[in-house]
Amino acid sequence: MTFLRRLTQILDFERPSSRLAAALLVLAAAIVSPNIDLPGSLPVIRLDQLGLLVFLVPLALYLKCHPEARHIGLVDFGFGALIVAITLTILLSPFLIKGLSRSPKDAVEVMRPVLFWLMYRLARTCDPTDRTAFGGLGLLWVVSIPIGVFALAQTLGPSGFNTTVTSLWATGHNLDGVVRGGRAVGTMANADAFSLLAVAFAMAALWSLLLRVRLDGWRRYALVGGFGMAVLDIVFAQSRGAVVAALGALVLGVIVVAVSRRPTRWLVSGLMLGVCVALSLGALSLVPSQAQAVQTKYNIGGLAKDSSVILRVGRLKLLFGGPGEPAAGVGLCAGSVPAAAAPGHSPDNAPAASSNAASARDTQRKADVAAIAAALNASFCSSGQWPASDAAVATALAGAGFSAAPVDPGTRAPYSIHSGANGYLVSATLETPGDPDGPTYVASSSPNVIFDSGFESAGGDVAEWQWDSGSTATTASTGRFGSHSAAVKLSPGGAFTNYIVYTLVPSTDYAMSVWLHSTDGAAHRIQLSASEILADGSRVAPACADEPTLPADGSWVRADCHFVAPAKGLVYVEELAIETLSGDGGASIAVDGATFTAGTQAPAYALTRDVDPSRIASGQPSFLQSPIVGLGPPKDYEIGGDPGEYVLILLRYGVLGLLAYLVLFIAAAVAALKAWRASTGAVSALALTALTMTAAGSIFAATTPSYFNNQMMYVYWLLIGLAVAAGTAKRSKGPAPADSVPAEAQSSSPAS
Repeated sequence: MTFLRRLTQILDFERPSSRLAAALLVLAAAIVSPNIDLPGSLPVIRLDQLGLLVFLVPLALYLKCHPEARHIGLVDFGFGALIVAITLTILLSPFLIKGLSRSPKDAVEVMRPVLFWLMYRLARTCDPTDRTAFGGLGLLWVVSIPIGVFALAQTLGPSGFNTTVTSLWATGHNLDGVVRGGRAVGTMANADAFSLLAVAFAMAALWSLLLRVRLDGWRRYALVGGFGMAVLDIVFAQSRGAVVAALGALVLGVIVVAVSRRPTRWLVSGLMLGVCVALSLGALSLVPSQAQAVQTKYNIGGLAKDSSVILRVGRLKLLFGGPGEPAAGVGLCAGSVPAAAAPGHSPDNAPAASSNAASARDTQRKADVAAIAAALNASFCSSGQWPASDAAVATALAGAGFSAAPVDPGTRAPYSIHSGANGYLVSATLETPGDPDGPTYVASSSPNVIFDSGFESAGGDVAEWQWDSGSTATTASTGRFGSHSAAVKLSPGGAFTNYIVYTLVPSTDYAMSVWLHSTDGAAHRIQLSASEILADGSRVAPACADEPTLPADGSWVRADCHFVAPAKGLVYVEELAIETLSGDGGASIAVDGATFTAGTQAPAYALTRDVDPSRIASGQPSFLQSPIVGLGPPKDYEIGGDPGEYVLILLRYGVLGLLAYLVLFIAAAVAALKAWRASTGAVSALALTALTMTAAGSIFAATTPSYFNNQMMYVYWLLIGLAVAAGTAKRSKGPAPADSVPAEAQSSSPAS
């Protein structure tokens, strides 16, 4: 009976304590709940959503009986504007862009802000008292401690802990980031979101301490413990975006407090922050591999080479470019004639041809393939179409001065020429064993999407490549092609990597190749591998691989491999990696002539052209086709990667949606600032937490989405609602005394 009585009481929203308990229960559930899978194709559900469902009827009845609780503020108008903008996108985008459609699942896009608004309104019904503020702050302090312990276990715990326990919260590549990368995720789905949540924990503790909020014994210990664990969580989550966001929020909060001239504990707060940071970094040093990862991640000078930065920049070029050009013709023509060959593609430093007859015939074969390819290119540039029949190919060859198609000098058989509406492939079989260009010499209309593939325009820096901290790379003044190559010194297990942001066509063949030779007088076994990164974050690694042996005499060797793109799922990034194999103590090598092309065989490097992949049509809709209302929910297209929240909002909902989104969060900041200005004590600490969380979120959103992380948004809007609710009466009744606290805290002493 006691349980039923308490359950009945918590559903009685006429009781202020019930409304506060309901808001805090949903907030606690939002912080700790994993996503719960339902059978079949049903969507996942969360404990906070179930809690909101339970309290929805009492909330509606309370709002019905209390007109003053139905007051519509700036935040409500912001939510309304965003819901209208999303609805317009769903209705209009299929009319504006061919291939886009509507689906019952589009309702999820509208329901998302509706759920956020209901969370806000639930918390908004709490009474304007210090008890409300202490409830919100205390919950953040307390839950930060066990979640911090959990994060430590994720990083330092026994083998199998993450695959068994952490997998309840994080799955797929996010779980892989915990297992392989050591990034703590706490009770969130990914490390970035967890780091932002930890910023909220830290802000709640720091502002309470700084603003001299009076606390009793257990609250004081909870504040100190929660603060320490929050800082530890930020360090172990390894999120640059969240760290920058925390610094921005810290600066804003300090300025706001300094301007207000309120009683503060500057020295104590600064010392505690410094001690927590120092202890957290000390704990990190217990895991040398993670300490090295953090040092690399926060190396400002290395940002230009950071893979996440490179992928974001490359993806932005694709997303905001035009519809693109067909791959086979991109960058080929200068007016009506083929463009001049790119510097560095001629084999100026190829080994001298042998005087034997077989080698001489191979030389002729290579020249014939190049001549046929040049004739087909010239035909395309003059007519705008590829020769699509044998007769059209003969016409193209005649236009280049051939009286008949060239034939193999040994077998007298015609060369293999496949030409159609989408381009061509010409090949010849070489007969010299060990010819590094063999066994098949290929020319193709498919462009090479590796930028500066011969290291000719890097200005002395291997700008488009990355390598591990133990390896080094620079440009050398000699090469297999042109006048440069990359001089790479690989550490044991080290890798020299290129990330190509290029959308693959499903079920299509692709090939990679690269030229290598040893420069340290020793033979080495090297692996060339290609990996695929899909839009959902999953990886196919490796998609293909080759393991050539580089001879000690420094001869150039070509490594190549071929794979087929998945039939389902968008592959938007390809990773080309050159690495030493297990057991090799490191290697000094030269790298030149890297290619990534469509087709079953890699074409001869001398016959390829380098093209920026953002120029190539991806088959996906472009933002420029519908800039006002955007592309809508990504069901007929895939974005892939993590281009940042503002970009995602702009792509999905257009300029109107982005404006509505900005209005909503500016309204939240204004509401929190009003609560701060009209309050003191715990209420002011909660209001400042809400304000600085809004600032942190706005900075964080530049690189990482949080609006589309329901868990993070539930926490945020509940905190905004609690802060606005607690500060409302302060505006109507005037500021409370500086030492205003709940009755049970009146006898407590200040935190020290």
